[in-house]
Amino acid sequence: MVSISIVVFYMSARHNAKGTIMNELWKECVGFVGYEVSNLGRVRSWWVWGQKGIRAEKPRIMTPASDSRGYAMMTLRRDGWQTPAKVHVLVLTTFVGPRP
Repeated sequence: MVSISIVVFYMSARHNAKGTIMNELWKECVGFVGYEVSNLGRVRSWWVWGQKGIRAEKPRIMTPASDSRGYAMMTLRRDGWQTPAKVHVLVLTTFVGPRP
């Protein structure tokens, strides 16, 4: 019997709706130390899970949850407290500026 394993890699280039490739740009989240957000709406953490204040050697991509209205949300830590944050607001404040 032959077993086949499929490995999925996260690439730094993604396809948009028209099929062209977009490069993913990462920036530090405004107001959240140790977290980065990409222009494609992904969030990654530099913190080691379960360890307070220890940075990892490489970041991990976080999985968003949905709120009651269907918006993608993350629970990020700020000053030791868990703070819910919507992903689209993180992208806006990081790449454009504060909300109007």
